[in-house]
Amino acid sequence: VFHDEATGDEKDFENRCTADVIDGEDAMRLALDWDIHGLYVARRELYEKYPFDTASFLYSDDNTARRHYLHSGKVRFCDGVYYYFQRAGSMMHNPGIHYADWMEATASPKQMLVEERQPETYINHIEARLWQNIVAVAGYYWRYGHTLTKEQRASLLGRIEKHHAAAETDRLPLSLKMKFGFLPFKWNFALFMMQARIYFYLRKAIKGI
Repeated sequence: VFHDEATGDEKDFENRCTADVIDGEDAMRLALDWDIHGLYVARRELYEKYPFDTASFLYSDDNTARRHYLHSGKVRFCDGVYYYFQRAGSMMHNPGIHYADWMEATASPKQMLVEERQPETYINHIEARLWQNIVAVAGYYWRYGHTLTKEQRASLLGRIEKHHAAAETDRLPLSLKMKFGFLPFKWNFALFMMQARIYFYLRKAIKGI
């Protein structure tokens, strides 16, 4: 149950799985899109063999859960209720410079899928999400870069360039990589960033966001 600390409002998590018991691979696949949550109790052996994911501040628990689900024979649902308190000052709601952590948070499950030799369709799906996050962080750079220090701007730009260079854009659907604002321009990072600047400027002018 999501609990808003400021207003007291509560909203149930939408569990999109109706079965009481599923196998580990199905649980991992569903968890990739948060169709099931990542709150669970697991055997100690899983944590010993597959330690906590520390690749990113964001979604490290979810990324850990996905690998643990994959290596579980069965995943069973229970009737326990967990209250997830959402605070206005948390990183999730006010990430600041940590907004860029979305890239690492998405690159980590992609790497897990590759290491675990999972189907290409899963990897392609995550690659598309990663690319969307790279573009979003590029937009953040142009919109909020003036609020950062010189060192922070340089660090952020370097992280975007790193993920841009590593992106496997051949995995992206044509509908995404042929869309203005998301064109890869793999051969020219400066051109990619200029595209992002124009895209988010026009988006703000037209939609106000």
